[in-house]
Amino acid sequence: MGSARGLVTGDLVRDAEARRQRYAEPFAAHALLDRTIAEVYHANRKKLRVRTMPEEVCAFLFGKATKTLDAIRGLCESGFGQDAVILTRSLVNPVINVWYIGGDPQERTKDYIAAGRKVRRDYLERFPGRPGPLPALDADWEEVKQRAKRWNDVNIEMRAKGSPLDDVYREVYRYGSSLDHSDSWSGNQYVGPRDGETFVINNGPSDDLVGIALGSALQVMILLMEVLYRAFGITDRERLDALLAEFKQLTNFKGQTSA
Repeated sequence: MGSARGLVTGDLVRDAEARRQRYAEPFAAHALLDRTIAEVYHANRKKLRVRTMPEEVCAFLFGKATKTLDAIRGLCESGFGQDAVILTRSLVNPVINVWYIGGDPQERTKDYIAAGRKVRRDYLERFPGRPGPLPALDADWEEVKQRAKRWNDVNIEMRAKGSPLDDVYREVYRYGSSLDHSDSWSGNQYVGPRDGETFVINNGPSDDLVGIALGSALQVMILLMEVLYRAFGITDRERLDALLAEFKQLTNFKGQTSA
């Protein structure tokens, strides 16, 4: 168990370094991902301009995704693979949403933003003491409610269906749902061998699911880059294809749960 002094101890740092060595290949692939994102950005700066509402949504969801990715990698280094899988599941959401919006950018962007406005207002109406201004009941509020309903009527599974993201929804999102919802299968992993009334809680750092989290997060981010290529008209495929080739070489570690 942790102490009030914090969890980032010398032992944890040394353990993280050792884990990076054990998972050198997937961490190297993530380093290539970082370089690829930077190179694509600098090579296409003239194209990467936020001029429309759909482009703005792409930009801020990509920003959210990259920060979540850093959190996933930090958890993997520290030996919290189960929690990294939960965050990887959440990473699937913005990727599917951006892809789905791309099918009708103008209308679906409005629906997506309306859904966020309504959720925020509903929350603050129930908890008025929370920080943040209450979204105004503008003249368009009836339209906001209609658009929010239209967005919410198409759930995440339906948005993914028939797209290249259908497989990642069924594999990554559904797998992560078990851990996120703490069902009996995933919860059982946190208890060690039983001996009568004696049992051990397995809540310390380990290599469990680290490989799966790293591989799945890499896969999801590559798909997000595919979406951004399409959204911003980027045609230079060489860097992205090299990243895809690197990912395909890592299929042998995706089922790993220990070193």
